Amino acid sequence: MHSSDTAELVFENVFVPDDHHLDNGGSGGFLNAYKALTVDRIFTAALALGNGRAAYDAALRYAKERSQFGQAIGKFQAVQFKLVDMLALLEQARLYTYHAAALADEGRPITTEAALSKIVAGDGCNEVCQKAMSIFGGYGLMNEYPVQRFLRDSYFPLVGGGTSDIMRLIVARQLGF
Repeated sequence: MHSSDTAELVFENVFVPDDHHLDNGGSGGFLNAYKALTVDRIFTAALALGNGRAAYDAALRYAKERSQFGQAIGKFQAVQFKLVDMLALLEQARLYTYHAAALADEGRPITTEAALSKIVAGDGCNEVCQKAMSIFGGYGLMNEYPVQRFLRDSYFPLVGGGTSDIMRLIVARQLGF
C-alpha cells in the first residue's frame, strides 16, 4: 500500500443536482453503496491473503538459504513451527475468503461472511507478516528484503473498509446483539 495515493478530499460549496444524489428519490442508491462496500471487504481479505502469502514465501526461501551454526535456519524447530503456523493461518484465510467470494458470486447474503473474511484474513495475515519478520531477524528491517514492506502493508486490511473491531460489531449485529 506504499504506492496507494490516499488523501482526504474536502468539497466546499458544491451543488449536486437531485438526479445525481446517491439515494435518488428512494432508488436504493444507499443500499447499492452498502452492498458494494460489503463486497469490497472480500477484496480486502484477498489483498491481505496475497500479501501474507508473499511474506510466507519470502520467509520460507530465506529459512532455506540463511545459515546459522552450520545449517539452514529452517532446520531449527523454532523457525519450523513459525512456518507451519504461518501456513495454517494462510490456509484458514484462503478457505474463508474463497467461501465468502463464492457466496457473493451466487448472489447470496454475505454481510457476516464478508466481515468474517476480512477479520480472518486481515488479522491472520498480519500475524503471518510479523512471523516472517521474526524469521528474517535484523535483515527484515533492511530495504533489500521485502519482508519490511509486507509487514507495513499488512496493516491496511486491518483498517481499510472498516477496522477489525467494526467488522466484529457488524457480525455481532447479525447475531442479534
